[in-house]
Amino acid sequence: MAESTERPQKRARTLAEPESDAPVERSTKFWLDHGDVILQVEFLQFRLNKSTLAFYSPIFRDMFSLPLPPDEPLMDNCPVVVLSGDRSADWVYLLDTIAN
Repeated sequence: MAESTERPQKRARTLAEPESDAPVERSTKFWLDHGDVILQVEFLQFRLNKSTLAFYSPIFRDMFSLPLPPDEPLMDNCPVVVLSGDRSADWVYLLDTIAN
């Protein structure tokens, strides 16, 4: 059987409500009172600064340059970006790396 040479599709990143009724926790280490965006990965939320994410990622820079839809739900006056398919442990590692 021949292997496919097609690249797998990238995971969708959406501004959305959590997809499950499981309890969602706030990261104790990466919950910034002055943060202006909330990332949710699995059942863990991080409140961060858009400017920091945009500095390190052109994807976030492009995402944050777009206006929010008028009916976009907010949490603590922040948009919630659900990163489907990512692991929270990977994001903790990434954010630790950025912070140090």
